[in-house]
Amino acid sequence: MTMNKGPIIILGGGLAGWTAAHWLRNFFPAQQSIIVIERGDNDDPACINVTPAAAGFFRDQGISEHDLIAQGASRVLATQYSTENSGINFFLPFSPTGFQLNHIPFHHYAIMAREKGMAMNYQDYSLSALASSRGKFRLPSKEDSSVFSTLTHGYTLDTVKLTGYLKQLSVDSGVVCIVGDLKEVIHATNGDVQSLLVLVDGQEQKVEGSFFVDTGGKSSSSLPSLVNSTYHSNQHVLPVNCQITYSSSRGASEIVNSIVAVEMGWLITRTSVDTQVIQLQFNDNFFSADTAIKYISLKFGISESECVVTQLQPGRQSCFWSKNCVAIGKAAGYLQEFSFSFLSLVQSGLARLLTLFPRAEDNTTLAQEYNRLTHLEYDWIEDFHSLAYRL
Repeated sequence: MTMNKGPIIILGGGLAGWTAAHWLRNFFPAQQSIIVIERGDNDDPACINVTPAAAGFFRDQGISEHDLIAQGASRVLATQYSTENSGINFFLPFSPTGFQLNHIPFHHYAIMAREKGMAMNYQDYSLSALASSRGKFRLPSKEDSSVFSTLTHGYTLDTVKLTGYLKQLSVDSGVVCIVGDLKEVIHATNGDVQSLLVLVDGQEQKVEGSFFVDTGGKSSSSLPSLVNSTYHSNQHVLPVNCQITYSSSRGASEIVNSIVAVEMGWLITRTSVDTQVIQLQFNDNFFSADTAIKYISLKFGISESECVVTQLQPGRQSCFWSKNCVAIGKAAGYLQEFSFSFLSLVQSGLARLLTLFPRAEDNTTLAQEYNRLTHLEYDWIEDFHSLAYRL
């Protein structure tokens, strides 16, 4: 990776910001300056789900699975989906279901069997799903001939511990951390962002850079929105706009990641080694936040004062990379978080950015390709999540 002319500025701390800082630090020369402007509006949940690919992403930076486990992560084979007060209940595994026969994927045989009226439980053909339904876990076998080689696991990450770990690694490797709030964005005559005016302990500080990565959270003023990007709502496809969150550090008797369709919306539970997060996502045009809080309080026996209300805006930026700014993670969009979280999009966005990182003044073509690929990824995820509503 060639060195950029000036500092790379990452706006927004949290898990996304420090993931970006550690990733870029590992792939740029030590002389390349990287600055994180850490803001006080971090709204990361206490724990999140990620796919098996997350381990490979961290492994490329020298962070092993053992390191993730040491930071409170737990291994997960599947996510449980169910509908309250109905017979619908299944486990969606990270590993493929069934096997190819005569070069034909397994799901075609399953569809044919159903059309012929044959009794068939699709998840019975996934060892990961069966193990999860019985509360079992084991690591995959390295022997291809073993049925246990078909097991594949994702992770539930403790965001507080992992964020602190990545921040410490980044700072130790030379990343500069500035704690403050963004006050103003200063543009050059060609439309590029030239510098940021940041309030640090009540004093204005100008932070100049040559490339800017925005990973900001709910109250972030996304940098691409200041260079001809608009936010497109997807609430017609993902019709939720409010979330009630309850986090507990008491842990749970078992590791459970479940998504339940309830009358109000989606009841999502994620559990790591020491932390459990319960979220109720709904549309406040039909149910008030007070009603949702009372529902969670009665169902789980918790205090209403422990519940946090967050407004959701499902959608995405029309342009993720414009000029010398790129939006990644929550600054880029929000498409709900079912089997995986915003970190998966952060990781794929960073990997894409590294491949297309500009080496010259004119990065128009690179930005267009980045935007095209990112929109495709968001389309796929939106389709997957809209399927949950259909089912």
